[in-house]
Amino acid sequence: MRTSRTTRAVLATLGVAVAAFAAVPGAASAASVKADTGSPQDVAATSATFRASVLLSALGGSVTWDYGTTTAYGMTTPAVQTALIGVNEDVTTPVTGLLPNTSYHVRVTATSLLSVIQGKDVKFTTKKADGRGTDAPTPPAPPTPPAPTPTPTTTAPSSTAATPTTSASRTSTSGRSGSDDDSTAPTSSRGSGVDDAKLDDDGTDGGATSTPGVATADVTPVLGRTLAVAAVAGTVTATAPSGATVSLSGAQTIPTGTLIDARHGTVELKTALDASGTTQTARFWGAQFEVRQAATNRGLTQLVLRGANFGACPVAGTAKARAASTKTKKKPPARSLWGSDDHGRFQTRGRGSVATVRGTRWVTTDTCAGTRTTVLKGAVAVKDINKGRTVLVTKGHSYLARTTPVR
Repeated sequence: MRTSRTTRAVLATLGVAVAAFAAVPGAASAASVKADTGSPQDVAATSATFRASVLLSALGGSVTWDYGTTTAYGMTTPAVQTALIGVNEDVTTPVTGLLPNTSYHVRVTATSLLSVIQGKDVKFTTKKADGRGTDAPTPPAPPTPPAPTPTPTTTAPSSTAATPTTSASRTSTSGRSGSDDDSTAPTSSRGSGVDDAKLDDDGTDGGATSTPGVATADVTPVLGRTLAVAAVAGTVTATAPSGATVSLSGAQTIPTGTLIDARHGTVELKTALDASGTTQTARFWGAQFEVRQAATNRGLTQLVLRGANFGACPVAGTAKARAASTKTKKKPPARSLWGSDDHGRFQTRGRGSVATVRGTRWVTTDTCAGTRTTVLKGAVAVKDINKGRTVLVTKGHSYLARTTPVR
């Protein structure tokens, strides 16, 4: 008899709970979850804003977008929480680290209680690196001979410029964005999705106007003290550590610690690998950066990204971050440094990672989410500063080292 009374009490309690849930506005629509993928907006060369219209239950839910260069997708955005109401809601999230002039597929997934629904697939194409749409006519340019991949200028055995190594373990970057290694693996018939002949903001091969190494051939850097530089395309400026403006009208040496502004041009950089005069040459464009080199560490040269204000970046998972994801008028801070070298000892350092190149073409992009390293040719060893580990990123792949804490 006692067991029977207990059973009846439990059933009565469940009945009250069900009735209370049904009385909540929109709760009855939990089973009718809807999700429509919208056409991305603010599509640029390396970024876009994903959109969706969703209808979730009164208890709310979360929304993510799968995207990639094929309908297999392979990358997923961080989840966006919806409001606690059972009505149609427009949800957006900004995405960076895309490849220029590349076709992408995107699809929204909405989750509410035990209901999961996916929207239709939507295709879009990023703009060219110079900001023009993919269908825009390309203005004629004066013919220039194709520039080969930069090669180190050496006067001593190349063994002094050995491939950099790291003590941390390396993990393949193939996988799903948002996994433990935050890696992406875009696939397409074009490989990396970027035309090797159109790599920089001017749509040219690194802004090259001469064979790599020629622009700085007559200038000799000193290990740990000076660097040889020359502007080879567009407008490049420099500021010495003292604050003095440095003219780059011709090839010259500049002190280590100099800030170079290559947002509107391309600079050739030659540094010493040892005290005997062995040198290495590379070209960089697209951002401001500080050049560092110590007299030790076998000539390793580090380029630290500068510029852009990341102080106002919201903390992921907070109300401020969710509100920021719905704003499209104000462009979030971002900076991208492109580089091209051939087995030199160069590093690019962003907010969340340090990338050591291995004869490659690559781009380092800083956003509020973190530092994404995308490899167009060769391989890059990316050290995730927060996770304290190194990941090997190969051609056609990228790695996001997150800097924004999650609450």
